Amino acid sequence: MIGALRAGGVAAELVESHVTVLGDTSSRRRSYAVAIDQRLADRLRRGGPAGVGDLRDGRLLLNLCPVPADVDTDLALAVLAAAS
Repeated sequence: MIGALRAGGVAAELVESHVTVLGDTSSRRRSYAVAIDQRLADRLRRGGPAGVGDLRDGRLLLNLCPVPADVDTDLALAVLAAAS
């Protein structure tokens, strides 16, 4: 996914992240996220399909843990559409 985003002109980086399991803040699991420009957050949220992430340190983190591998392309296309 990182390569597709970069090829489409979106600065993207894979970063270590975490997810909270069942709303229990003491139960965090290590994960990875795609970090992109936070200015894409609103467009992604309103897109079709919609995408949401965490705003952190001036970046939008799209956590990959809950995203099945077979929809990575859909997520990348949604990000590219939001960036255009």
